Amino acid sequence: AYIRLIMGCPSSSQSSKGTVSLQTPASPRNRTETVEQFVENVIKQPIQNAGAKFDKFVGELKSEYEELIGTIDDQDAFKKQRTLRMQEISSAQLNISPMDSGDDDGDIDDDNKDTFMYSRHHTNVRNARLQDLSKDIVAEIMAVERDPEIHDTFWQNITWDFDVIALAKHAKVKGHCLAVFTWHIIHKNEFEQQFHVSPHKLINFLLHIESSYQHVSYHNKYHATEVVHNVFWLLTHSATLKAHVSEFDVFLTIMAAAMHDVDHDGKSNAWHKRIESRLAVKYENQSILENHHISFGFSLMRSQKHDCDWVSDLDAARIDEARWMLIQLILGTDMADHHEHQEEVERLTQKLKGSTSAHDDDGNDIATAVELTKEDTLTLLEVMLHTADIGNASKCWSLAEQWGERCITEFRVQGDEEKKRFGKESQKLFQRNYAMELSQTGWIQFVMLPFYDSVNALLNDEIAELVNNTNENNKRWKQYKEFKT
Repeated sequence: AYIRLIMGCPSSSQSSKGTVSLQTPASPRNRTETVEQFVENVIKQPIQNAGAKFDKFVGELKSEYEELIGTIDDQDAFKKQRTLRMQEISSAQLNISPMDSGDDDGDIDDDNKDTFMYSRHHTNVRNARLQDLSKDIVAEIMAVERDPEIHDTFWQNITWDFDVIALAKHAKVKGHCLAVFTWHIIHKNEFEQQFHVSPHKLINFLLHIESSYQHVSYHNKYHATEVVHNVFWLLTHSATLKAHVSEFDVFLTIMAAAMHDVDHDGKSNAWHKRIESRLAVKYENQSILENHHISFGFSLMRSQKHDCDWVSDLDAARIDEARWMLIQLILGTDMADHHEHQEEVERLTQKLKGSTSAHDDDGNDIATAVELTKEDTLTLLEVMLHTADIGNASKCWSLAEQWGERCITEFRVQGDEEKKRFGKESQKLFQRNYAMELSQTGWIQFVMLPFYDSVNALLNDEIAELVNNTNENNKRWKQYKEFKT
């Protein structure tokens, strides 16, 4: 089941030969008003009442509506989103507090039932755009980052077990964990100065990305912050890695981590492929969500050049390189590439053992330093980002348990949708009666430990503590009983 899940393959009862028919969503266009009717009934009349300042949004909202009718085939959900757009346009003022992330606390709840994209993130990004909040919000994020209480509570000792949810829930942070933490890493290492990037653009970009993470239980802004932390910790605590990656590599990798799951809807690539979603069609079933995350981030920079396009601030010679690296790093987070990453780790391990072509005066072999090619370095960074992305089970038990619960909750929500659409869940992992401890021990034994053991060998035993944590957590999960009988 884990191998099938990683590769995005159907289960044994759903062979690729078509024994299970894939239901193509019926177009809502057939049962509700046309785009033109929507424009007439929903947009034009409210705008006449709200004022001319909304005129410029007509085309944008029409485009959104076209996206909406292509992705939502549930009539109730469709009507809900149509109502939200009516309310949004009918309001003369779209108010959003500049320092309030506008979400709940991110706890696991029923918000995960939505099975579509392009709803909340459009509202948040547009609300932010309607406000002249750029200067105030940047100043506030900077102030929070350097606040003595935040420093003493969080920044003094950033260990592998750093609790990003505790950071998010701090009263002064107000939920902006991704923006505050990533800015802290950037500023502490003076990346904005080294690479001549505007703090204003960096922070605005991070805030827009943060607000565009959906309210799902796992692939949310907390996970994004966690991956930023994890990959930064790996790249800066390993002497092996520090010998082969540059400061620029580190900077781009943490920015890729920040945006690597933006607007994730809590469903897998296999799900999108199976329902033939708009994204699946757009990206031809290839790294569907990862391509969307990339497109989202670059579209944000393109549409908000003065406030969010930090890449354009880089030296001209680095801009193309930066874009290429961001794309490759985020594509590398596709779990379908897991086995390829495993092979690359083993290849790099052999390469980094060094050459023995040099000899001392007595004729003894001398191991010489190995210089990685640019391609090898990028592969190494992709492997480290993947290592960071799947690292939950290598945390201390209290964090590993929490992340495990969030992951399984998201799986089960997808399972509910599969059962509703197709009559049964595609994997046992998605079944509500499949005990959490079974899924977690399977994940650790068949995915995490083999991969982390290989990475530990690559890094000359520098993450042995993480491997030990994973083994200990596996023991804890074996003793765990989700369903008390």
